[in-house]
This record gives sequence, C-alpha cells and structure tokens, in this order.
Amino acid sequence: MVRDQKNEYELQHIPSLVANFEVIRKRPHTFVNLDDLHSILSNKSYREHFFHEAETAWQYIFDPDKIAVCLSRRDEKSYRYLKQVRKFGNVLRSSYRAYSINHHCPDLLHDFLVKLGEYNDYYPLPLGAPIAEKILQARPMWESLNKGDTTLQYAETSSFQNYMAKMIKDILILLEKRSLSMAAFHSLRKKVRTFMNLAQIPAVEHVDRAEHQFFYMLYELSTKIGDVHRNFVKKDIRGKIDYANSLVTIDPDWQRYFLEHLSYIKKACGINSASFSEYEN
Repeated sequence: MVRDQKNEYELQHIPSLVANFEVIRKRPHTFVNLDDLHSILSNKSYREHFFHEAETAWQYIFDPDKIAVCLSRRDEKSYRYLKQVRKFGNVLRSSYRAYSINHHCPDLLHDFLVKLGEYNDYYPLPLGAPIAEKILQARPMWESLNKGDTTLQYAETSSFQNYMAKMIKDILILLEKRSLSMAAFHSLRKKVRTFMNLAQIPAVEHVDRAEHQFFYMLYELSTKIGDVHRNFVKKDIRGKIDYANSLVTIDPDWQRYFLEHLSYIKKACGINSASFSEYEN
C-alpha cells in the first residue's frame, strides 16, 4: 500500500516534458488545424513559465551519481540514459538562449552538453573511454548543474522577437544554398533544433492540439537534417571522410517545408507578418 501511494505521488510530480516527451514525437491522434495556433512565445509570462518547465524537467532527469555510473559502465542502457540527459539539456540550453536577457547559455552547462555529445558520438568505439574519463574527472564542476538558476533575467518581448527573427533569417539564407560547409550545415541544424526545442513545452502541455502539431512539424524537419548530420559523423568516426572539410548537399524539400510553415513559426513568436517577404513570395 505504501509503495502504491509512493508511485502515485511520483506519477503526479513527473514534469510534463518528461511525462509526454515521447507522446509529442508522434502525430496528434486527431486532425489539428495549425491556424488555431496562438502566439504562444510572444508573451513574457509564458516564456518564463516555459523556461521553468524546461529547468524542472532537466532537474528531474539530471542525476550526477547515475551519470557517473553510466559513464563508467558503457553499456546500451547507460548510453540511452546519457542520450536522454543531453536531450533535456538541449531544451534547457535553447531556453536560455532564447529567453534570457543576454541570450546566452551558461558556459558550464554548454560545455557539459558538448562533452556529453562527443561521448555519445564515440560511445561504441575505444575513443569513447577517454572522453568519459575526462567528463568524470570534471565532475566537481558539473555535478551542481541540477540546481535552479535564481539569477536569470528574462529578455523583453522585443529582444526575444529580434533574436528569433535573426535566427529565421539565418535559416532561410542557409536553406537557399545548394550545398554547405560542414560548419554551416551544423549551424543550420542547431538553429532548426532551437525552434523545435522551444516548441516542446507548449506541445507537452497541449497534446493533440495545435501546439502539438506545431512541435511535430519542427521535429520532422529537425530529424531529417539530424539524420544527415549523424551519417557524416559516423563516416568520420570510421575514417571514411574528413568531417571538417566535407560539403553537405541541401535537400530543396527542406526549404519548401520550412517556407510552408513559416507563417506559423512567425505567429508563434509574434513576429511581424511582413518580415521575410522576399522568401515567401
């Protein structure tokens, strides 16, 4: 009886992003009209709430002891947990960059996620072991990353909108190209993923509604771009290509897909509908 009560308590206190993380990665069960989408990110109070939810989910997932054990074990179950940690960390990092007054993620969080990403890339290979060891040695630096940020100052709406408008413009410019250097392609991937990450909290709080469909649209595009990037990383790890000097062919369908949904992205951010007209015509 006590165990059942504890499980029920834990279920009630699972952050919404954790509880519905996989749910929103499937299409809404019913038809959803994206015209019903509201300017969900243009309200400062909402942005503060979304940041809090991203931080709460990160704190729930981030367990320094478990991370240390998983880095030492190097088995498939441990690898899946570490990938999960990084996914939730990426949501928090995107939230910092979009919602904070200086549009900057704390260096300690960013550096930890970069190193964890390197480990995830090299996990199956011998090179994964020294990366894991470096992360473990730096534990005194990162083990407090699950503490709440009490000093964060939030950007005003105009600053947020300018930041997001520049990111949209950057994406549009990159998608126009037939091919990109690996550095530029990686930048494209990160910018698209930022929009996807910011859409996650509204989606998990409105499953099977327009916010869910909005996230799923961005998730599909991010996944397609991410799959191409992962293939390059795999080939580089196996010594088949020179990753840094590779050129990536840009699928024209990506540009068409982004332009088809650009009006909804602008609406979600509350960005002037006249912006980017040269790309939409």
